[in-house]
Amino acid sequence: MPKWTIASSPATLGQFLILRWVLTERAWADVVYHRTRSSDKAEVQLTVDKVISEEMLRQVWKAVKKSYHDQLIRDPLDLLAFEANLDTNLKQLEFTIRDNRYRPIPHTVVRAAKRDGMTRPLSFLEITDTLVLKAITDAMQGVLHKGFPSCVGFARSQQKSFDTDEEDYETWIQAWLRHQRVVKDLLEQKGCEWVVESDIGNFFLSVNHRPLHQLVAQRTGAEERLINLLFFILESMTWRPAYSENRHVGLPQENYDASRILAHAFLQPVDMRFQSEIEGGRYARWVDDFVIAVPNPQEGRSVLRRLEQALEDRGLFPNSAKSKVVKAQDFVESLYPEWNAFLDRVHESTKNLHKKHDISRSTFDKKLNAFLGIPEKERLKTWDRVLRRFYTESRRIGSAILENHAIRHLREFSACAPKIMSYLLGRPFSRELLQDILAYLKSQDNIYQDVEIWVYEFLLAWCFPADSAVTQLVADNCLDHFFARNSHPKPLTEHARGLISLMLYKFGTTHHIAELAKAFFTNRVHDPTFARYVICVLAGTDTYREDAFAAAEKFEDRAMRRLHSFLTTVAREPQAFKNTLKQYVTAQKRTPPTYFFFPARMLPLVRLVRTNRPFRLEWDRYLGSVVKRLKSSEQPLYDEKSIQFIAQEISRP
Repeated sequence: MPKWTIASSPATLGQFLILRWVLTERAWADVVYHRTRSSDKAEVQLTVDKVISEEMLRQVWKAVKKSYHDQLIRDPLDLLAFEANLDTNLKQLEFTIRDNRYRPIPHTVVRAAKRDGMTRPLSFLEITDTLVLKAITDAMQGVLHKGFPSCVGFARSQQKSFDTDEEDYETWIQAWLRHQRVVKDLLEQKGCEWVVESDIGNFFLSVNHRPLHQLVAQRTGAEERLINLLFFILESMTWRPAYSENRHVGLPQENYDASRILAHAFLQPVDMRFQSEIEGGRYARWVDDFVIAVPNPQEGRSVLRRLEQALEDRGLFPNSAKSKVVKAQDFVESLYPEWNAFLDRVHESTKNLHKKHDISRSTFDKKLNAFLGIPEKERLKTWDRVLRRFYTESRRIGSAILENHAIRHLREFSACAPKIMSYLLGRPFSRELLQDILAYLKSQDNIYQDVEIWVYEFLLAWCFPADSAVTQLVADNCLDHFFARNSHPKPLTEHARGLISLMLYKFGTTHHIAELAKAFFTNRVHDPTFARYVICVLAGTDTYREDAFAAAEKFEDRAMRRLHSFLTTVAREPQAFKNTLKQYVTAQKRTPPTYFFFPARMLPLVRLVRTNRPFRLEWDRYLGSVVKRLKSSEQPLYDEKSIQFIAQEISRP
């Protein structure tokens, strides 16, 4: 290695730093490249033709569809329009890519709650873009992550679409617990009574595409065209506020681990700078969180400095507010090991619904009350993470205690919203709780885009009674929120406005639908996300159906064209999609607790399919079987409002 003389001029110093970065990138790339290729010479090169094939896209589709119902941003018909013509859609996508005519469409970004008003951006891609991005990263994952030590992890599931054994599946919470066990093991190293903890500031938004491109090319040996396609998608999703210059930096924070696969590989050179700590069992990394055991504070500061230098070589920087050296015992206590161990036992106890629980509900409630009783000043930084787990296990074991705390926790710990809403779905209808939820939507606490969406998804799925006063209350509040009147704020996202449209269809009268239709047809400029929901809702009416179809034709939007084609075919010839319709328009089972509900997204199709007279008799018989299954649910989780809606449709001439 030649010696460098650094002059004092800024230009020379800048040139040196750039050269140092380039040499570092090349050095690590060469090490990884030679290591990978020498052991994988027999592997077949990844190409566009092999990865973007109908067969592979179908496998990815199955993986995406499996977890789609748990996603924050969803299609108005839960991808029914895509699956109804699945073969054609996959073949068309494959052909478009191979013919070099594929173009990603703008993705949706939702700001998700963290704490104290702070948020993080979540990206949601159109289904075809999701399939392409995930197909490429899943195909590359095996080579990109080969040789990683067991003390590092990155994914909620660490599950690929291809060649995955069902027994390998684990939920993100199990992965987090597994990470804690790794941390526990490293803290048992003799002579290490201190811990370095750190994470990366704005990690996903800071990943530079240029060194990532080089790393992917060197490590996978994939066809250049395939790598170009990958970065073509990534660069279309680069955050560019106010039409600023594309800096080719940043990965979308999506929910199918595509970005995590790439980001995890991007950090391997950082891991390798701590080879001695890895070999000594003193190092752990979970995504961008680092934990390193050290013998004393002096060594801890030295390790932090090494970490900072290793990250800077990747164009990254540690989060100074979260980087510190702490006593190992204090760090272990911050993970609430005893509480998590108890929740582990509860989770195992409630796995088998037909088996008596090893842990009684009274024992669970006693433990939960003790946890809630921890004084606020004594709560450690991960208290709310454990709270999320208590919401999950409360739903599984049937505890009612958190009902009285749910809305307060929603306001104070907004990042817990998905777990809180999932818990409340397993609780019986309560007018008091409904009033509290409507008050939250109207309040100044409703500032997080994702929380507002989770709340409306809950209202759409909750088991409501067929009570005219209740449905009138819900519909009136939703309409006021839609128009931001009577002290209601404006909906935070176009997706929330779309969900409100569905609420009006399920709970509203012809008056509510008329106001929605007037607003839609009067204002000709609409976000496609919102428009797709309204088109579905209005297609499910006799009055506005044809106008809705005419409006849909004017949108230059890939998903809208797909939706319009599906809806018009259903109205004209539902027999063409009979089996797919019955798969989606059905009573769905939720467990635990076990009960049946009807997805609100399918309600417009109940009426739309009946417009076809030759198919109506068969359809009504099928809907009768759906109602029968819904009625098999035992009180208090009884989807009475949906039963009433479907029964009224069957009785209509």
